[in-house]
Amino acid sequence: MIIWATLAKHMGIDYHQYRHLLIASIRMDFRSNNWQPGHGRPSAIPPLLINLSAYSLFSLLILFVMIANFRLGILLSILFTMVSLSLVIMIEFGATIINPYDFQIIGARPVSSRTYFAVKLSNLMFFVSLYTLALNILPALAGAFSPGSAVYYPAIHMAATLLAAFFTAGSLAMVYGVMLKLFNPERFKDIITYCQIVLSIIIFSGYQLIPRWLSDIRDMEAFSSFWLMLAPPIWFFRIVDLGLGKYSVGNVAGTLIGLTATTLVCTGLLSSLSLNYAEHIARLMVTRREKPPKERTGWAMRLKARLQQRLLPNPQERAIFGLIVQMFRRSRFIKQQFYPNIGMNLAIFAVNLFGNTGADPYAPGAGRFSFALFVPMITFMILTNAVFSLIPYSDEYSGRWIFDVAPLVNKRQIVTSVKKAILVFFFPATFLLNFLLFAYYWPIGDALYHAGFGLIVGLVFLQIGAFFLPALPFTRSATKGSTSANALLTSLVMVFCTIVFVVLQVLSLRWQGLTGFFALSAGLLTLAAILNARSNAAFAQKSLFSSEREGVF
Repeated sequence: MIIWATLAKHMGIDYHQYRHLLIASIRMDFRSNNWQPGHGRPSAIPPLLINLSAYSLFSLLILFVMIANFRLGILLSILFTMVSLSLVIMIEFGATIINPYDFQIIGARPVSSRTYFAVKLSNLMFFVSLYTLALNILPALAGAFSPGSAVYYPAIHMAATLLAAFFTAGSLAMVYGVMLKLFNPERFKDIITYCQIVLSIIIFSGYQLIPRWLSDIRDMEAFSSFWLMLAPPIWFFRIVDLGLGKYSVGNVAGTLIGLTATTLVCTGLLSSLSLNYAEHIARLMVTRREKPPKERTGWAMRLKARLQQRLLPNPQERAIFGLIVQMFRRSRFIKQQFYPNIGMNLAIFAVNLFGNTGADPYAPGAGRFSFALFVPMITFMILTNAVFSLIPYSDEYSGRWIFDVAPLVNKRQIVTSVKKAILVFFFPATFLLNFLLFAYYWPIGDALYHAGFGLIVGLVFLQIGAFFLPALPFTRSATKGSTSANALLTSLVMVFCTIVFVVLQVLSLRWQGLTGFFALSAGLLTLAAILNARSNAAFAQKSLFSSEREGVF
């Protein structure tokens, strides 16, 4: 205790304040949803624990790879840790560093800027460590029994993955910190949302490209490429290799680069941002200047009104539809959580554009399995799941009282409006990008079939997501891990359906060619129609308003 207090004093941190603020922030993050009003049947399990348990289950995939190929398992474990944490930080934990709302409480108290920043950074690193442990504990234990390993391998594995995790978290925090210092508050709030897309494209593309570069994992020479040494996962892979007694120039160089980079990122973050951190956060508290709405011409207003009358004949549907549109346009909270999913889709398109998408399964006599079959389904799945997981949450959740003052008459129209918003704003662009991607390699007709089949599967996913919609739009406050926990079960169901639909697609093409493919498409459209009616009815049965939950009629 004395040692830590002395070290904190040397760094300009009040240890007493730091300790109590950190404990309080961690306890708040481990709250379940029970504390929030507006929950019909809240779960007693904190969303964060649900996510950690899910990540432990996902690590079983790495465990099986490690059993089959020890070295490939090590690399994939480090790579998966860095990519997963990057996405988690951008979607869930990025607000830890740049969230200004707790400054309203702490800002008026005698807490130094450096102490405040140390609490924020320690909070982030604590949860990064938890996620890293959940992702790697099983592969680390399995690696101890692999050929060429050692009894002490779990310690080496966890040390390397923790360093990789700290490097990842520190790098992203540094990006946020640099932008916080360079741009004024209004510009920063806008730039950070678009930066999410760029970062997710880079990270997710790297996750797909690095394994493609490694043609022969068992051969040590596969890691001797100069270009691979530029990839951060290789640095931390070298640490594991060196820890297992494989001494070489490449392993020593990679280890030194990894240790140096992690140290520089963390120390640079502390020294450059911590002194003025409170001042930068205070600037974010300024009231946002709303831009005046653009005036539309008469014909544009008439066209919009006519389209709304066709698509949304009911006033209640138009109201919910308009709310969703406005929130996705102006809520930076929603943008920061949703835009990384757009970046993931763009990364999938980019990697498949510059690489071989696979054989055309619609060519005569083909009907073979190809990873290209997954691309349209996965892109529609990512967007659909992202929207449904975000819809219940908002930083403006305190306005949920409006639904109780003027309760909506027909609950089915609420979920119908959500589906139509997804269908109008996200599905056409996803369909077009899929079509353009495959039209670059395949005949235009085959690309149209493939993109169209992805759209049909997307309609099925749309109905599946509606079954798991737990609340009225934008009426819940998002705790750490809440959006990911909300999307977890839906993701598992959709992934299972994706595998089943790909198998059915291959079998239908082998069975009767395009005739079988069109029959399968018609069957899936029928399934989507049935699920549409069922999901609307299921949502109508949920207790959504305060009067229903409290037994007041």
